[in-house]
Amino acid sequence: MFYNRVDLKKKALADLKGKWKNAGLVGLLFYIPCLVMMLGYFFLFWSLPLGVFGMLLFVLLSYTVFSMLYLALLRWNNILLKEGDASCKNFFRGITPMAIPAFFWLLLRVLLWILLLSVVILPIAVVGSLANISSAPVVVAVVIFCCFFLFIFLYLVLLAKITSYAMMFYALADKPDLDVRKSLDVAVMVTEGFRTNLFVTHLSFFGWAILCVLTLGIGLIWVLPYYSQLMTRAWQFMLREKGEMLASAGDTDTNKDSAPVTDADTDTDSDTGTAPSTDAEQDTVEGKGEE
Repeated sequence: MFYNRVDLKKKALADLKGKWKNAGLVGLLFYIPCLVMMLGYFFLFWSLPLGVFGMLLFVLLSYTVFSMLYLALLRWNNILLKEGDASCKNFFRGITPMAIPAFFWLLLRVLLWILLLSVVILPIAVVGSLANISSAPVVVAVVIFCCFFLFIFLYLVLLAKITSYAMMFYALADKPDLDVRKSLDVAVMVTEGFRTNLFVTHLSFFGWAILCVLTLGIGLIWVLPYYSQLMTRAWQFMLREKGEMLASAGDTDTNKDSAPVTDADTDTDSDTGTAPSTDAEQDTVEGKGEE
């Protein structure tokens, strides 16, 4: 399953057309705290002997703040997509402490996968060391060859997991009342079959990333809202495609309260948990009651 990346990029640009001023302000609100944290990191690293624990604590604190800002940005993108409102007040309203447990839950799942992959690689490394000691060229070459391809395979597995897990913030932005743990499960289900497509989409912004570096991050002020708007549209597309899977998994509210936005606005019955009854069905019920 794939989505048309070029088409979604055009739609994302159409969403931002005439609203780049507000998008730049939102990008600036995101950029300034991140810049302060980055400068603070270098200042603390070179000036204060915080030690490993102190630097780790500062990095975790920085990422929690980053997570809150990123979730606020995604909620701003969702409102822009669904309502066409690009005002900066939606960004401030999107700042929520819910992003903190989401970040730590995501970090925990990634660390568990790293630990698991490390356990798999360790025996191979031991075998490789023993083979090197035996000084058998053929054995050493085979072991090195197997270790290399195993490392590439495990790296791709980890990359696929991170790609899926990172979309949990889009699930939380789309449905704010969703549980943190459930949002990660929803992200995994929705992105299944689209991970390669998502990876290629991320790679397509490599040129923009270089431009942001060359402009000392200033280009990020406009690139980030464009990127997050594109990914928001990609999330809505995947959510629509996986609607039946989510319903079968028990997340019936996803298709009602968080219905994907299409180009043609349609009225949906999202406030009730059951399908609306028609006049014909009501007449039938009344007829049976009279009998």
